[in-house]
Amino acid sequence: MPKEFVQDPQKLKITYTLDGKVMQDSNTSEMIHSIDEMLHFGSNILTLHPGDIIATGSPSGVGVARTPPIFLKAGQISVCSYEGVGTLTNPIQGG
Repeated sequence: MPKEFVQDPQKLKITYTLDGKVMQDSNTSEMIHSIDEMLHFGSNILTLHPGDIIATGSPSGVGVARTPPIFLKAGQISVCSYEGVGTLTNPIQGG
């Protein structure tokens, strides 16, 4: 997404739901390293191209850290949303 569509990448609401239940609710302002720091670091060790994805980790609420732990199961719907960027919806497949 072109940067003109995101006012401030360090102020985006992040939500993750599993079957409609909120599992994670945070903001990019809570990140340990800023977007600029990650781009600077990454571009010094490899060539970044349009469309590349930098995996940054996850906010609190990860299923394995819950009591009891929550693991993905076939048939569930996983939804991750970034404010102003978009939503990724994935059905969980069995294996």
